[in-house]
Amino acid sequence: MKKLLTGLCLLATLAQAAEHEVQMLSWGKGQPMIFDPAVLQIEAGDTVTFIPVQKGHQVDSVVIPEGAEKMYSEIDQRYSVTLHKTGIYLYTCIPHRTMNMSGLIQIGAPTNRVEVVKAIDELEEKAIMNKGRLRKYLAQLDELNKQVRTKPVGSNAAEQSAKELTEKSTESNATEKGGDAEGAVEKAKSTVKKSRVSTAGRVPKPKDEEMCGSPRKPAQAIKPQPAGSSAQSTAQNTQTASPETAPKSTPKTTQSASQ
Repeated sequence: MKKLLTGLCLLATLAQAAEHEVQMLSWGKGQPMIFDPAVLQIEAGDTVTFIPVQKGHQVDSVVIPEGAEKMYSEIDQRYSVTLHKTGIYLYTCIPHRTMNMSGLIQIGAPTNRVEVVKAIDELEEKAIMNKGRLRKYLAQLDELNKQVRTKPVGSNAAEQSAKELTEKSTESNATEKGGDAEGAVEKAKSTVKKSRVSTAGRVPKPKDEEMCGSPRKPAQAIKPQPAGSSAQSTAQNTQTASPETAPKSTPKTTQSASQ
């Protein structure tokens, strides 16, 4: 049973393992004698392959984590190594060690950083070219340690992935609900605004007009008249009467005068 579990764990680790390539160059990226990339941060069980793109180079480990196997290759030979132990691996090219042709690989936490710093100081002191290169590589690795967290291995990786997906889904739903609520608020504001605009120019009708359908003319005020004005008004009306209604006067006969 234990053998079966061990085999399953090994298969799971191999399924998640990655492969990395490092080129050995006499000139690259505007610099002489480099490993490219010179700084790697990998997972336990990953494989690193060193490719002699240009001749005259090899790999030799200077500092490795406790319990790890030493790295070594012949000149101009393709070399692959699978790394498992946590810590920093410092390696160089023996023919070009004094030219600071070196590199760093890290798995997990930098548990042996103190030993690596001591070895880097010794290599930098003996370097005749590219001084300060290894210290720059270590600074880059420190920056990666700040930005990148170690990924979980095995079943923890699946649990972490499921958790991340759940969190993303929850955030997405919350965003959609928030958008719907904002849309409803904006729609209500728009409705109120339209209602105000439609009633702004409306003049309220009088009650009679609303009931009968036609406006009623306003009553004219009657001015009071002073005393005696009624008689004068009657006389004026009599004088202005038409000739047809006025009494005709009978002309006197002239017979009596002639008598």
